[in-house]
Amino acid sequence: MKIQTDFAIRSARVEDVPIIFQLIRDLATYERAPNEVTATEEQLVDVLFGKRPAAEVLLAFEKDKPVGF
Repeated sequence: MKIQTDFAIRSARVEDVPIIFQLIRDLATYERAPNEVTATEEQLVDVLFGKRPAAEVLLAFEKDKPVGF
């Protein structure tokens, strides 16, 4: 039996910061370290989309649901 899933991967946009932040929190919870997340959404905006971006994020979606980064 074949299972086919359609994924879309794209570069994150500033309006995706709440999604990215939630994925970070979900990962920390999975790793049993939820208290290790000390960043804020505002800090993520600056780090990812500020004058000197320090990182880049790709988001994976299954249909319209974010499933990975």
